[in-house]
Amino acid sequence: MEKIVTYIDYYLGAYGKTIIIFTCSTDWLILLKGAICRLLNDEVMEVDICKLSDIKSGDSIDEFVLYKVEKSIKQCMSTQEKKPSAFVWKQDKEEIIALVGLIDGLLEGSGSGHQYLTNEESGFVVELSLNEWVEYRKNLIET
Repeated sequence: MEKIVTYIDYYLGAYGKTIIIFTCSTDWLILLKGAICRLLNDEVMEVDICKLSDIKSGDSIDEFVLYKVEKSIKQCMSTQEKKPSAFVWKQDKEEIIALVGLIDGLLEGSGSGHQYLTNEESGFVVELSLNEWVEYRKNLIET
């Protein structure tokens, strides 16, 4: 198995509040997809993405918990009041199926790219990026 390197953080970006997940590993994407599928199949009640194996969290995020809900809600993301670095993400069955499809798109793609798992209307943008870490790190260093 390849060495898994994944990084998650929160920042205020061009589209507003953004949670970014960078990975250099298709194995980690498969791990994420499996965790989301277990939620979809009611095998687990929640998935804390920050607690998946081989992921490093930035200073601005400690928890990022995905829950399955019965009915879609307009504002699907929020921070926990007592802990501003803890984020809650609620999706219904159809939305979770769509998440799995977006992850599959990265897995079946050219080997690099990103998907927006939500949009700004959700309260937060969630961006999942594969093999774009080097460019992001380069941009951080240059600015």
